[in-house]
Amino acid sequence: EVDRITYGKLPHKFEAGTPAIVEAIGLGAALTYLMQVGREKIARRPKTMWRYRELLPLDGEPTVGPQVGGTPLIGAHVALIDPELILGLPPAVTAATGMDALTHAVEAFINRWPHADTEQHCVAAVRMIFGNLQRAYDDGSDMAAREAMALASFYAGLAFTKAYVGYVHAFSHKLGGMYGVPHGLANAITLPYVLDFIKDAPLARERLAQLAVVIGAGTAGEPHDILAQRFIERVRELNRGVGIPDKVAALKPADVPTVARAAMVEAARDYPVPKNMSLGEAETLLQRMLA
Repeated sequence: EVDRITYGKLPHKFEAGTPAIVEAIGLGAALTYLMQVGREKIARRPKTMWRYRELLPLDGEPTVGPQVGGTPLIGAHVALIDPELILGLPPAVTAATGMDALTHAVEAFINRWPHADTEQHCVAAVRMIFGNLQRAYDDGSDMAAREAMALASFYAGLAFTKAYVGYVHAFSHKLGGMYGVPHGLANAITLPYVLDFIKDAPLARERLAQLAVVIGAGTAGEPHDILAQRFIERVRELNRGVGIPDKVAALKPADVPTVARAAMVEAARDYPVPKNMSLGEAETLLQRMLA
């Protein structure tokens, strides 16, 4: 449920001195999972903001440190999404976190376990990211672009929490763990490579074609394979536009078998991908990503 409220109308439990757990202030990997809100601080900024209720349990993937598992004990009651809080994000962080959100939306959309709301959330997120990430990167003070990106990140988060992610995350988790590559950056680099691999699976081809139409890269009457390829090309173009490299500088050739094996274990255990990848195919994909 989405509704417009003002800071001054927050529930009584948010009064000064009463801690309240909220989720998702920021965007992408820059989200702050837990914070305390007091009425005095809120009252100093009497403006309209977004409030979201009935959120799902949190399942975070921090870039550094131990992974946080999902549990109702840290599930958010309310999400306060305020674009002013992300106006100061540097361009590189804006780019990586924005592409992180795009990865969440795309992987959830092409997976085999969609939820009733998956399409709505994914399509909205993809449309807003393609329409606003470049703007937010070029001008960090663009409030409309920042708000759109924050909402897109939220929608993508709802989508992948229900429909899961895929091979992009399986690879990026290992790149982050072994080399310290920030999660959003690893996702951004890996996404087009995985889409190249997966695009000929019927489910992925159909949904990538749908996303191509959503972002204006074609029309619904065109062949799905052509539209799917156009969407992947647009992902690469967006990466270039926001300064994302197309190779992983830290990846070492000698580590390719280890990274590939670990990624395939994670994907086989956790993710409902539309096309299975063999260990050899995983190694080939990683070799393409070598700088």
